[in-house]
Amino acid sequence: MLVPKSVLRQWQEELYEKLALNVPAYDGGIFTDYFGRQVVAVGNPWSAFPIVLASSQLAKRRSRQDEVLEAGPFDLAASSAPDGW
Repeated sequence: MLVPKSVLRQWQEELYEKLALNVPAYDGGIFTDYFGRQVVAVGNPWSAFPIVLASSQLAKRRSRQDEVLEAGPFDLAASSAPDGW
């Protein structure tokens, strides 16, 4: 799931609190779960877990282009905020 960086943590909280999904957030270097614990990923970070939260800004970087394209196929969901669930 690609969301603006400013609401990434909010999305992680909403997914956990409303759907009981502990989705790791990727910041370009490490994955962190809902509880703030570092999660180890193996291989391509964009396909390391069934669901990954990351900022749309990170995914758009030219330096990430090959990495993102090699991880597919996948579904993407983007939103500015999880309001109104």
